[in-house]
Amino acid sequence: MLKNFIYSKEGKAILYCVHKALLKCIEYGKNSEKLIPENQELIDCFETLEKIPLDLHITEGLFESHQKRGEKVYPRILKIALSAFKDAKEVKVQSEETGAIVIPSPLHILYYTLIVPDQPQTAGYSLASCRTLLFNLIEDNFKLTHQKNTDINILDEIDEEGISLSMDSLSKNAKISARWPTKNIDVTSKKPTRTYTNILIGQFLSMKGITHLWFKNRDDAKVYLEFDDSKDFLSELATKLIQPKFRLSNKYEELPDTGEIINQLYGVPIPIKGADVVFLVD
Repeated sequence: MLKNFIYSKEGKAILYCVHKALLKCIEYGKNSEKLIPENQELIDCFETLEKIPLDLHITEGLFESHQKRGEKVYPRILKIALSAFKDAKEVKVQSEETGAIVIPSPLHILYYTLIVPDQPQTAGYSLASCRTLLFNLIEDNFKLTHQKNTDINILDEIDEEGISLSMDSLSKNAKISARWPTKNIDVTSKKPTRTYTNILIGQFLSMKGITHLWFKNRDDAKVYLEFDDSKDFLSELATKLIQPKFRLSNKYEELPDTGEIINQLYGVPIPIKGADVVFLVD
């Protein structure tokens, strides 16, 4: 498990604040008038970032020192969060899912926050950071629920065939606008590889904004987002990975090619100035 990686400390702090902001968005309910980047309550969700040395493209507009005379600068990270939240709200839930709610993945907001505007090649650094963070969370979840099998690296058990099966299953559900997986996620089974493959695919696609997180009601979504202590935040988040299911974003009619996702999961992202990220795969 790689604990120190690009944006590892900064990413944790940002992600914690993103959870707070999304929780506040849910609490507003149907009061969409508050879902604006000038809402001070939402801006205050990120106030702890002022104590951390971060690149300006991450904190832009959050603090008074960022304001320009005669021109209001709204927080970039909050604009990303609100855009993602509104995109997730456009996903229609099934009639039998009364009360269900769809929200963006906090990892998705972190992923786009780390990318430098007008420099698409920096998505490679963001992907490497968020992907490693996700891998760590999955490994932590496995160790917590399978303490007798601590010698097993669950990520090594996940293979291309399993990923293909998960992608096919998700694709079928996406075509009928259904949540996925349809059954409850059970990570305590004796053969958990398929379950963890589903978690990896669902969470990774949500990180990219291809899918969103689905919860059966608003309270469940709030439980997923709420944390008491930022110190043990990631350890607690690891235990919550099994809670959401997934829905395809309205921006996508179908899933990307499975090979493309495998490249993004296991390839080395190579940033090329002025171009999209390419992946080097063994």
